[in-house]
Amino acid sequence: RRIFMPIVCILHIMSDIQTPSRRDRKKAELQMQIMRQAVMLFREHGFDNTTMEQIALEADVAKRTLYSYFPVKEAIVSYYWQSNVEENVDKFPQLLSQYPDTRSRLEAVFLSAADAFKTDPEFARIEFGFQFQLLGKDPLNQMYQSGFDNFLAAVIEAGQQSGDLRNDISAQEI
Repeated sequence: RRIFMPIVCILHIMSDIQTPSRRDRKKAELQMQIMRQAVMLFREHGFDNTTMEQIALEADVAKRTLYSYFPVKEAIVSYYWQSNVEENVDKFPQLLSQYPDTRSRLEAVFLSAADAFKTDPEFARIEFGFQFQLLGKDPLNQMYQSGFDNFLAAVIEAGQQSGDLRNDISAQEI
């Protein structure tokens, strides 16, 4: 089965692993709770028919708290995609080693993403739309930027190290 890596900053997840404080863990748990309740509501009632008020009520948080974690519903969907990556990040080295060259690795990445988007087309539409809204804006919030460019840079860098790709241009620029 192909490995799915949604559009997020894989390098950030892999390189910045630190032991979070108790407060940070509690915040992360609450953020995950809100996301799970919202996803349940989105699936049950549809994204457009679900309000932030319903999400706050279902997640048992104040609206102000909800908005401090997720300023818009689209941010919840984006966080949903990111949480999928966190669950699968340990498969990243396997992705790099499973395929013989950079071209096949990139193909596998894009085909896997396409398969995942076909599985959940409404959330894929929302995530793509949200990411396009962020293009060219000030870093609205680092956690909402996709980071897909960093993920691709990691695959390209591995290709440069293996000799598949020239290395006179940085992976980030490519």
